[in-house]
Amino acid sequence: MRVRPTTIVSSVMALGAGAGLMYLLDPQGGRRRRALLKDKARHTAHEAGDKANALAKDVGNRARGLAAEATGRLRNEELTDEQLAQRVRSSLGHHTDNAGAIEVMVHDGRVTLAGPAVADEVDELVKAASKVRGVHAVENRLQMHESLALPH
Repeated sequence: MRVRPTTIVSSVMALGAGAGLMYLLDPQGGRRRRALLKDKARHTAHEAGDKANALAKDVGNRARGLAAEATGRLRNEELTDEQLAQRVRSSLGHHTDNAGAIEVMVHDGRVTLAGPAVADEVDELVKAASKVRGVHAVENRLQMHESLALPH
């Protein structure tokens, strides 16, 4: 007589289910174990709900951002040099910790970046500035440094 693999799997599953029921229905400690299991399940459900809410909020924020970006591209708005400089500064802040030390000068849509910058970040900073809506050209006058550690 040959034992089929499904019979073995079914037997092991039945054995596991029986052991689990004995563990939870034990008259000595079963009540505590059931309460603990219920608390863990409730905690997991709350965490899942919190993560779902955070994800929904993130998706909503991204959708609003995309809509605003699309609307902005459709509008042919004229920006002042100062408004464009502020947008470039904001963009640079996403690419370096040293954005405050970078001087941003704008004249008729032409942006000049000057000041100290980490050498590894310079290309990314110029690229970020050039992607800002309204920028026609970027002149790089950044002074490259290996690091911008402040002396103690």
